[in-house]
Amino acid sequence: HLEEGQSVQRKEWPSGHFVRRFTLPDTTETDHISASCADGILEIVIPKQPEVQTQRSP
Repeated sequence: HLEEGQSVQRKEWPSGHFVRRFTLPDTTETDHISASCADGILEIVIPKQPEVQTQRSP
């Protein structure tokens, strides 16, 4: 129920099947990917491999 002068700012997303795909770079540590879902929010953690520091000889 809306009072006079009020409006809906956001609507809920429809429920159902949803797919989203990403191409991950070669520097992704695929063995360490994790995901969690809390309060309707999906969090996916995709770690990258550490950068290799190269040193040049003088």
